[in-house]
Amino acid sequence: MPPSVRTALGQAQAASAPFVRAADRFAVLFVPLTLVLAAAAWAFSADPVRAVAVLVVATPCPLLLAAPIAIMSGLSRAARIGVVIKGGGALERLAAGQVMLFDKTGTLTQGRPGLTDVVTAGGRIDADELLRLAASLDQVSAHVLASAIVTAGTRRGLALQMPDDVREVHGYGLEGTVGMHRVRLGKASWVVGGEPPPWVRQVRRRADLDGSLTVFAAVDDEPAGACLLVPTWKPLLSRGFHVQSHVTSA
Repeated sequence: MPPSVRTALGQAQAASAPFVRAADRFAVLFVPLTLVLAAAAWAFSADPVRAVAVLVVATPCPLLLAAPIAIMSGLSRAARIGVVIKGGGALERLAAGQVMLFDKTGTLTQGRPGLTDVVTAGGRIDADELLRLAASLDQVSAHVLASAIVTAGTRRGLALQMPDDVREVHGYGLEGTVGMHRVRLGKASWVVGGEPPPWVRQVRRRADLDGSLTVFAAVDDEPAGACLLVPTWKPLLSRGFHVQSHVTSA
């Protein structure tokens, strides 16, 4: 186990869970009561065995030992499968949780988004031709979204071409020549420019609703459409586990 994991696990084990603290508070009151009952049994029966029997039956030791052992076992078991829990309190609250929020989606996704739809601007280029031009240009890009677009174009059996005169604008997108067309892919502000038309606003609203990533496309300096991509989730242990993502679209 790496040192960082051991340190985090030690800190988690040092924090008492609410159930453990409740058991400790219960023991503070229960132990004197048990001693009084044992003394009373000895006094009335004049038999020390009766006092020992009361102590054995009424001892709070099983409760005091069972609670921390259960918490530590849960923390250790989680650590063995690569999950470090902050403390016993977090582990206890986890049982009542119904919604979980993850900041880094890479822990849940396979890192390979998939193309879900191609939206056109209603011009002279249909969805298949727009995808073919976009996939052709993205063949020379190392971006993870580019590989998803190329994969989608290949699976649809589109005839991809190698682009020429490719130029990458860092932080905005990629442009180049595919056949007789000049193609530009990237952010809406760079591809569309100016005040976004209604179809761009519709694409953005749709992306916000289903957690899609958007790659806008222009052909021959005219906005042509957008590709919508969603993360590919890793197989989940529970079939009833529902995942809803929220991303910021370009």
